[in-house]
Amino acid sequence: MKYLPMYFCFPFMPQDCSTLKAEHIAFALILLEPFLASRILFPWVIPNPEVDFLSPCFAFGAIMALNREIIEIKLSHCLGFATLYYILQGTVYSPYFAYASIFLSLLYISSHKMILRLKPKVDISYGVYLWGFPVQQIIAKYFKDHGILFNQSASLVAALFLGYLSWHLCEKHFIRFGSALSSFIKKAKAPVINIPTNHDLGT
Repeated sequence: MKYLPMYFCFPFMPQDCSTLKAEHIAFALILLEPFLASRILFPWVIPNPEVDFLSPCFAFGAIMALNREIIEIKLSHCLGFATLYYILQGTVYSPYFAYASIFLSLLYISSHKMILRLKPKVDISYGVYLWGFPVQQIIAKYFKDHGILFNQSASLVAALFLGYLSWHLCEKHFIRFGSALSSFIKKAKAPVINIPTNHDLGT
């Protein structure tokens, strides 16, 4: 029962165990880390239910991104994790299946054509990722008595606004600069000079 979280990895692992990579092993260790009496990967982190699942959630997103070409998200995956959460509700393992069900359901829904039509013309995802946490902490500090619903709602609105500004003021320009710099470097490469050999000279 202790190693139940390891089963969380199976839908995202290669079918052939010989193709296991360091990323898959690291993912499994990060999932298991909160249940170990002695921490291996993050020994400096004090056990705290509020932060224990931060690294597993981040690792989940990373492993999905790294293997996006081979992972197919199906409705059965979403329902399966939701069922496991319901069965194990109240145990220490339930957060794994709750998060997995929520994350996969969001990805599954967002992949539908109807939802894709709602995609904005600007990419604010990195800005929201960048500003979401500090905004949430600031609101939590200065609006302590307003409750978690206010905290989450206000943080979402503020992060979306800052993400929009970040795209227009910073990211868009640096992406353009990076593309221009890459093109310049490719054009500036020294030409390859073919030195004729004795065979080419007929000697």
